[in-house]
Amino acid sequence: MAQPTRGPRPIVSDSISDVAAQSVLDGLDAGFTIDEIAPDNGPKIRGEARFNQEGLDEVVSLSAQGRPIPGQSLVNDPAQPYMWEQPPEFANPKDALDYMVGLIMQPDTMKQIVGALANGAAVAHIAMVMLYTKFP
Repeated sequence: MAQPTRGPRPIVSDSISDVAAQSVLDGLDAGFTIDEIAPDNGPKIRGEARFNQEGLDEVVSLSAQGRPIPGQSLVNDPAQPYMWEQPPEFANPKDALDYMVGLIMQPDTMKQIVGALANGAAVAHIAMVMLYTKFP
């Protein structure tokens, strides 16, 4: 086994395939060989695609489990409506934007966002988390 010239570098990416490619390139750059990174340990297992009606029926039955029955929302308790059965909290997008900016400008929130960005979080992921948690 070759002695690496340095330790691994941190890799931040939104794509698993990009991380895998960067990891291999980083290992090669550090002094490892391809055989050390991905040793050939014998025969590989290859998947085979076999299509049959039984398998298709099983997939269909599994995908149908847990789904709502058509018309089920019409018989729910009116005292406990779902979120989408209630009026929106914000009818005007400007009001929603003002609310979110007010949340972001809080000192504790700002520290958490800056910390997440410093640790490699993507801005799009932070925005998506905020939207999903604040507007269910």
